[in-house]
Amino acid sequence: MTLRLVPAMRGPAALLLLVLGAASSLATPAHAQTNGAPPTDLAKWSKEDLAKAEAFAQKFLDDLASESPHGALAAFDFEAMLDIVFDGIGTAEERAEMRKGARSTMDQALLQTLTMVAREERKLKRLLTVDGQPFARVRFAGEQGITILDLELIRRGDGFAFRGFHNRTIGVSVLEEMRNMAVIVTAKQSAGLLARLFGAESLSAADVDNLLEMNMAFQRGEFDKAKARHDKLSKMLRESSMVTAMHLQILANGTDEDAYVAALENAVARFPAPKFRMTMVDAHFLRQRWKEAVRCVDEAMQGIERDAVLLTLRATIELQGGDVAAARKSTAEAMALEPDTLYVLTASLDVLLAAKDWATLAATLQTLEKTGKFDFHGKIEDDAWAEFRKQPESKPWQ
Repeated sequence: MTLRLVPAMRGPAALLLLVLGAASSLATPAHAQTNGAPPTDLAKWSKEDLAKAEAFAQKFLDDLASESPHGALAAFDFEAMLDIVFDGIGTAEERAEMRKGARSTMDQALLQTLTMVAREERKLKRLLTVDGQPFARVRFAGEQGITILDLELIRRGDGFAFRGFHNRTIGVSVLEEMRNMAVIVTAKQSAGLLARLFGAESLSAADVDNLLEMNMAFQRGEFDKAKARHDKLSKMLRESSMVTAMHLQILANGTDEDAYVAALENAVARFPAPKFRMTMVDAHFLRQRWKEAVRCVDEAMQGIERDAVLLTLRATIELQGGDVAAARKSTAEAMALEPDTLYVLTASLDVLLAAKDWATLAATLQTLEKTGKFDFHGKIEDDAWAEFRKQPESKPWQ
């Protein structure tokens, strides 16, 4: 079993959300962050504006999960996003050409990425201000992983729009990753920009070809081919943080868990940044280093907030490590924060069984059944439920 804070994604938009990025001269310029006339601090908003912003964010989530998710794209101000993505990159002619190409693919790439995570349980957490900028925090959680996004709010007419977003689970600004990807996908026309991205004076034609082919193979889901192209890259590129992140995603989609864990551990050793450390939940879990895995989840919450889904993930790890009391405590806090979240309720069942908390277990089963998505009648027959079946609380499901 592999626990992922971020789902392993397949498709052309995967790197927009998951590439962890490189420390380079292409970091988003500070002045670019002020474009788009952002609203004032949330503390100064009227109740009407707060309600309107919350309704806007909730409609976005609802549109993503609808039969016509394309409607969700209307929430984004793509021109404002492109201003940031291409600000300061190359000449005016190069920027115009890249911007022209990006317009035709950016919306579909973004839609594919978001609808992929939106298949899981969705929740609008809250509105918040980060560094003076307003955001709507949303969370997606399910079997594929946990993703917490802060969507940047700007004014558009008498309403709102999103101008990019940050993946708080791993600490990534998606617009900055788009900036990096813009350079990669135009590498053959702008090899000098690609060299700047990796902090080099120049890149060989072979490196450019292998990098592009690795990216294209990943998009097609051909992970063996992507790995082969990665291995042909020069040592400088293989050891860059961007290619390291791509390599991790390639391995995460493969079947060699030992290689994946080894690559994670190597990345943390070379890049002791929170971005890579958050991915270490996988490695610690697979190596049965339970305390270290719990510490990673706690570090995530320190950088985000006390979150019911992350607490449930912690409880799952604690239970696997044999600390039932700690797992029950984490579950209790999670259920108190979000008593109706399906991820929290379903993932808590094993903890409640282990803790022999029959009353809470029965109440949780009833809550799940009231959603109309679950029916436990006659389905508690395997060995895991044996002791519960002996309790009077189990009578409704016998």
